[in-house]
Amino acid sequence: MKFLQKLGITEFWLNVSKLSTGSVFSQIIAIILTPFITRIFDAKDIGVLNLFNQIVGILVVISVLRLDRAIVLANKSDANRLINSGFILITIFTSLILILTLPFGAFWFDQFNLKYPPYFILTIPAAFFLQSIINLFKAGGNTFTLYGTMAKAILIQALLVQVLKIAFGINLGAGPAWLVLAELISAFVVAIYLWWALYSRANFNIELIKLNDLKTLLISQNKFIKFDVPASLLNFLSWSVASFLLAYFYDAKTVGYYALGFTMLRLPMNLLGKAIGDVFYKNSANDAGDLDKLRISSNGVVVHLFSFGLLPLAAVFFFGDVLFSFFFGKEWIPAGEYSQILSIWTFIWFISSPISNLYYVLNLQHKFLQFMGISLIVRALSIIVASQFLDAEGVIFAYSIASLTVYGYQLIFLLGKVNTNLKLLITNIYQGAIFAFPALIVMFVLNLLSLSTPIMMSVLFPTIGISMASRWFKKPKLSFK
Repeated sequence: MKFLQKLGITEFWLNVSKLSTGSVFSQIIAIILTPFITRIFDAKDIGVLNLFNQIVGILVVISVLRLDRAIVLANKSDANRLINSGFILITIFTSLILILTLPFGAFWFDQFNLKYPPYFILTIPAAFFLQSIINLFKAGGNTFTLYGTMAKAILIQALLVQVLKIAFGINLGAGPAWLVLAELISAFVVAIYLWWALYSRANFNIELIKLNDLKTLLISQNKFIKFDVPASLLNFLSWSVASFLLAYFYDAKTVGYYALGFTMLRLPMNLLGKAIGDVFYKNSANDAGDLDKLRISSNGVVVHLFSFGLLPLAAVFFFGDVLFSFFFGKEWIPAGEYSQILSIWTFIWFISSPISNLYYVLNLQHKFLQFMGISLIVRALSIIVASQFLDAEGVIFAYSIASLTVYGYQLIFLLGKVNTNLKLLITNIYQGAIFAFPALIVMFVLNLLSLSTPIMMSVLFPTIGISMASRWFKKPKLSFK
């Protein structure tokens, strides 16, 4: 990091670099180890795991009633109180989920044709508790600026979950149960690690909160509860609706293809975008009263994310089917074809995701709620309608168009709220993307040629690497007003 400081890198990007270090290495781990996993587990196994994660994810949204957003904005003293309040809420919700799921385990397993004892349904409340704790402690890590610790947590979880999946698959056989168990063990380890980091480096202790104090705190944070909880729930549903509807109209195997294609697209984008978004949210909260600073930082994030994501996603757009066949096996070609279709709107989501924090900074939570409601309806309808006339690939295309439309609108709306000069922004995007033009031409030519996969990749990857290096060391001249 001292080397980056000598290069004149700002504190914002220093913090992003700390947080994204774990993301970069976890991406490398996923790239290296996922091909082994896809040769052990089939598309149905991956599809069932995806549905499990979607169910848990929906529940996690309400785990702390979005107090994690308030934690990031709080001072260190209030943050301790908010984290402990969140821990109490997670414990209460885990107990409720346990009561509501345990008696119905056999029913749900029958729906998915899973041959497991009913008590395996306990994995849902267990996963809910662990993932909620991780999110809560990460919010605390952001408040206490423990970005290096958070990066290590990301790396530990990514490495452990992949290694366990392979180990379980080799020694115990295929099946979604072992994938779920690997997720639970890795989450448990990371939760303990984050707790210890907060305890040792930020003097954080888990303390009991009186119910009256908890009630008073929730009332004081009613804006997050009133707007952010339903908005976040709608947001997650709009993401998970594709998995559930594909399972309903087609099968778990189709969900598996979609899950792998979208996961391999979203993983690096999500990890880097999340790191930038977390730091951007913290910095923007400090600049909430200065619209000029918000505009400059927002426009800077858009321009840099455009240049960071352009070539990797362009490579998927041109060669997704070939790359997936090579890395994951020929049986995963449909996943590669899905990733090609999904790549364009994933690019727009990647850019708009950190900027969506402006909803909170500018007190536009009500607008976020409205947008998420519309997003869920539009994206769900695109699948429901398209499924009546098209095959699964056509449905994925319709879903991508709908998603591109709603997230493109969100990006323009939020940039308008900080008085962005769109003409100047486009000029800066162009200046920041010039470096990629030769590489894009090479990709276009490679796509026209019938080269063997090894030869194609021996040209593609160095081209992307050299282009990205030139963008980093030869910074374009940008001007934000």
